[in-house]
Amino acid sequence: MAGETEFIKSDGDILYGADVNKGCYRIFTAFEEETLSVTDTTASVSYSAERDFHIIKNIGSWAVYVNFDAAATTSSYPIYPNQIAVFELNATAIHAICDSGKTSTLRMIGQA
Repeated sequence: MAGETEFIKSDGDILYGADVNKGCYRIFTAFEEETLSVTDTTASVSYSAERDFHIIKNIGSWAVYVNFDAAATTSSYPIYPNQIAVFELNATAIHAICDSGKTSTLRMIGQA
């Protein structure tokens, strides 16, 4: 499924955003996928509209700290390499930062 977020399972199988949508929550009728490259300077991505549920996977090699609708700091919520975090809150933007000298990548799905 070209262009969709991939969530690699421990057995090597791949779940795509549509699979997560259908198989896990069965409540998503429309969702938006984003990818965010993160450095030690605050980075952010904005959805086209406010989202209520967020599934975020750190596909990089270093911890990433995330915040919603406000700048992230290294005191924000940590997401470690290969970890998936699910949040139920209203937000339009996701902000993220890494520790000094580190870089990582987040893949996310937001549902309105």
